[in-house]
Amino acid sequence: MQIEMMQIDRLVPYIRNARTHSAEQVAQIAASIVEFGFTNPIQIGEDGVIICGHGRLLAARSLGLAEVPVLVFDHLSATQRRGLVLADNQIAENAGWDERLKALELIALRDEDFDLPVIGFTEDEISTLMEGLDDLDNGIFGAGSGAGTTGLDDRTGADGSGGAAPPPVANATLAERFGIPPFSVLDARRC
Repeated sequence: MQIEMMQIDRLVPYIRNARTHSAEQVAQIAASIVEFGFTNPIQIGEDGVIICGHGRLLAARSLGLAEVPVLVFDHLSATQRRGLVLADNQIAENAGWDERLKALELIALRDEDFDLPVIGFTEDEISTLMEGLDDLDNGIFGAGSGAGTTGLDDRTGADGSGGAAPPPVANATLAERFGIPPFSVLDARRC
């Protein structure tokens, strides 16, 4: 598959798309595109009908973008396309959160003056998650008195082997600190 740029007016929303997008959520998607770039292409069939990305299209329109990145899926049957429209949204809803790690990430981002509402959490959600965690030693982010302490169960290593994971190096890249493989994203600001 290859990402290509396509004029917005060539994209056709799927008429039976069951997913809805409030104006508030479209604004959140638009804010995410502005902050991070267009990191998730709109997925379409060869006919230009959207399979996944109706909210991203609405956000792109609200931003006045003339073209957006797309992935053309030419290998799916009509039935598979209809199934993917539902699966793309439902399977994501079936995921959960590690609430403690989410709160620690929010604290770290807040401490670096990152604009937290841009990642989709309401102020109330952020406050609730952070309640009581501000005093934790979050050395995984290079702060606090016990650098290297994640507060996670030290009996389980990062690789699940049961051994303690080595403490992260404070000045390492995010990929080095968290074992994230390198990847690239499409930067919509350059489009």
